[in-house]
Amino acid sequence: MRRRVVWPPAERARLRRVHPRVKREINAATKHIDGRWRADVKLLEDVGELYSLKVGGWRVILRPLPEPGAYEVEAFGPREVIYENYPRSRDD
Repeated sequence: MRRRVVWPPAERARLRRVHPRVKREINAATKHIDGRWRADVKLLEDVGELYSLKVGGWRVILRPLPEPGAYEVEAFGPREVIYENYPRSRDD
């Protein structure tokens, strides 16, 4: 199954304000998510249908969309603070 990531306008605007190196890493990870799925994406079991994509010291929280293989960016941020709004997964 081919996976794709959709960025809502608010999250895309936030990404524009991030350091250029981090922005490149996050963009590359979300564009090539198929190759990273098994290693770098974890289900946030305590939250339900949310996934966490590991990108260096950052995490991108993904919510599945009705279209098969499509995910929307719920939030992103440094690993140390991103889970303040979400219970921490046991695998992260």
